[in-house]
Amino acid sequence: SYFYYLRTSYLQNKVDAIEGLMSNAAGNYDAFIFCTDQHWTLNAKQSPNLMNYICQRLVIPRMFMGGDYADGLNLNALKAYRDAFPGKIYDVIGNHEYMNYLAEIGESSVVHTIADGDIWAYINLHMTDAVNGNFSRNYYYVDNPMQKMRYIVLNVYADNGNSAIAEFEDEQELWFTNTALNLSDSYTAVIFAHRILGVNYNTGDIVVRPEGEKITQIADAYTGNGEIACLIAGH
Repeated sequence: SYFYYLRTSYLQNKVDAIEGLMSNAAGNYDAFIFCTDQHWTLNAKQSPNLMNYICQRLVIPRMFMGGDYADGLNLNALKAYRDAFPGKIYDVIGNHEYMNYLAEIGESSVVHTIADGDIWAYINLHMTDAVNGNFSRNYYYVDNPMQKMRYIVLNVYADNGNSAIAEFEDEQELWFTNTALNLSDSYTAVIFAHRILGVNYNTGDIVVRPEGEKITQIADAYTGNGEIACLIAGH
């Protein structure tokens, strides 16, 4: 249950801190929620409740789901998140979105025939303001022109029949470098991918994944008119 957050002042302190930052910015800001790796049935389906609690106290216009919200395409979970969050939802695709061979206990609305285009059709089809990308491969960007923000969503996986393989193909790399990072008018970019780092299971060390290395190298080499604020990932 998410109620363990309420047993102390932990959650309210966080809400108060965010509210203070918004107030100090005097309207010159953009805000979003990043919610990742919920694994729907494994966390007792509590993420939408926690999200709703926050959104009743703060006005946050958009949320980025960082991937692995469920196993496979779970329509019950998608509906729960959309019912809980009043703003716009943008999805980063993780490896578990491809896991059509896993059945979630007690879930009858899991779609099991999954390919890249099917993922977009079920998860992201409601979006109307993702202005550029390859929707069949689930990478795109969305702009907030008023605050000069660009949110870039990358996909570091590909369909492997019944699972996912790590991949950051050349076409996406070129799009990321030449199109998504073609920032004008002093835009600030926030970049999302499900996985950039990974755990070396032999040593326990946190390492940069090969696909993450490409992303970070491109970001580090950026010298355009705008600014890259951060890379955000889950997994």
